[in-house]
Amino acid sequence: MLKELSIHNFRSYLETTVNFHRRHLLIGANNSGKTNLCLALRFLADSARTDLSTAAAVPGGVGALSNWGLKDDQIQLSCTCVLSTEQGDVKYIYALTVQPSVTPPTPGGTQLDVAEEKLSAEGGGFPQETVLLHVTPPRKPRQLVVSSASADRHTPRVILVRGRGRLLDEQGNVSSGSPSDQYSDVDLPENGTLLSAIYDRHRNKHALVFKSYLKHWCYFALSPERIRHGWREEPAHDAFTLSRNGNNLAWMIYELKNAEETRYRRVIQRVNRLAPEVAAINFDVRSDQRPVPYIELGSGRKTSWDNLSDGTLRYLALAYLIEWADWVSTAPSANAPLIIIEEPENGLYVQELGNLLEGIEDAAPKGQFLFTSHAPYFIDNFDVDLDAVTLLKREGIRTRAVSLGPRKAQVAKALAEMSLGEQFFRDLLE
Repeated sequence: MLKELSIHNFRSYLETTVNFHRRHLLIGANNSGKTNLCLALRFLADSARTDLSTAAAVPGGVGALSNWGLKDDQIQLSCTCVLSTEQGDVKYIYALTVQPSVTPPTPGGTQLDVAEEKLSAEGGGFPQETVLLHVTPPRKPRQLVVSSASADRHTPRVILVRGRGRLLDEQGNVSSGSPSDQYSDVDLPENGTLLSAIYDRHRNKHALVFKSYLKHWCYFALSPERIRHGWREEPAHDAFTLSRNGNNLAWMIYELKNAEETRYRRVIQRVNRLAPEVAAINFDVRSDQRPVPYIELGSGRKTSWDNLSDGTLRYLALAYLIEWADWVSTAPSANAPLIIIEEPENGLYVQELGNLLEGIEDAAPKGQFLFTSHAPYFIDNFDVDLDAVTLLKREGIRTRAVSLGPRKAQVAKALAEMSLGEQFFRDLLE
């Protein structure tokens, strides 16, 4: 589970630390930094599974990552997580500093380089904090001249080496309970992190546990319009992973129904709270193997998937995510991913917001969910756990993060007269 995130020079964040709980809520006015914090988490996750330039594909691209009021190109992100392993719970600390490449821009635009990267672990088979990987590349890449692969063998080929890292050989060390300094030097991938490049299940076993967890963090800004028409698009091949806007939801339900009928039925049961007439979601498979969704009604009639309301489509996506969060955490030592959902209240009846959270507690007890919201009725659902609420306020060029935990007594006293959402609405939470 993600415990802590520290950010410096990422969009509106300067020297900011946020602590997280299993059900956590970010609140704040428009432009306060809720989405920016989500994008920082998304960038970390993407950096573990793809190159840094692709990970930086947020609105504005690489040039919009750093704080516009700070004359510094380096972006620093670090997180602390506690994860289950075969040897027990392990605390991981991962720090990543990136900066624009010092090499000439590529045809695709500015690249990012790793300025520093470090992953350490403590607990389980590690009696003390142990560095699993560490990268401190030079500011300027060195040139390596190698023989040319072209027809002209007299023309040398120059490649850029952006530095080297140190990687712990875990094989045989953790099981003995006495990790030793058995490190190997490795080249740092161009435009990528060392974490994204490791793969050896024996030599990098614990590092891969963290990598697998980090790269499966999921960020969602669900769009009913994309959900409604997305089944017409080319289906995603990342099985059972919902896309960020939800456009592959029909395909995910099709896969779930074929693989886990019981879980599929539970999704339908949750949706029946909003749409009791929905008896099933079924599919006609076309000649190109693409499933076409349709709705079976309790009356025996059929209707188009396109006829589902915006609220029902969003609730269906949320119901799927709840079931998916539990599904991926059922394997031994499995770690449910962090699921980030922007403004889940959009298009949903107020009473269903509480039912949504209750469904998470009942069906996905191991899953970690992070929500953003500025809707008072959704905020009211967190009045019993103020430690799990972070208020974000924009002050000039930066966002300030305020935990409501230390203000628990003051806020709880005011709850006798007005709800938590009302206190937020009236700007009384500081």
